[in-house]
Amino acid sequence: MERRVTRIAVVQALYQIELIEEKDVDDVIDEFINDRNSLVEFDDQENLKRNSVDVKDDKDNVDLSTLKINSEMFKIIVKGTFENLADIDAKICEFIAANWSFERIERVLKSIIRAGVYEMLYLKTPNKVVFNEYIEVAKYFYGAKKDVAFVNGILNKIDEHYGERKNKKLKHQKNKSSGKDEDENN
Repeated sequence: MERRVTRIAVVQALYQIELIEEKDVDDVIDEFINDRNSLVEFDDQENLKRNSVDVKDDKDNVDLSTLKINSEMFKIIVKGTFENLADIDAKICEFIAANWSFERIERVLKSIIRAGVYEMLYLKTPNKVVFNEYIEVAKYFYGAKKDVAFVNGILNKIDEHYGERKNKKLKHQKNKSSGKDEDENN
């Protein structure tokens, strides 16, 4: 649960960074960790209710708004996403329908996809975990609407196209650290 709440906070931070363009990423990270660490503040409870979203997790009946974020994970994802934004956005643009432009994507939705792509391509978290987590994060903001399907579609295409490269790279790193040649494993 802590990781999901952290991912929700990541999306909020990325949204804030884009909304207030001149705001320093480190200031946003510090604000979330120092001022908001004990709660993920859902600013628009009415919007969540309209989208049939509850801040309680159905499986464990835990009120997610009372959980602390994982500060280290939060810093890594926010800073990493921000530092790799041009590359991430370019990859997202590869998979947007021809009749859409990147600028048309709503900011919260864009933040969800960016964070998911960052985790898929730059971190060791298994892509299936990242994929499922960001679908759940999208549901917190949008309910079961078409926006969730959009996140699903983009992340799925990115995983299909770039996921194999990540898996090969991780396998190579694992083999290198264990002293094995790749040929020995094949």
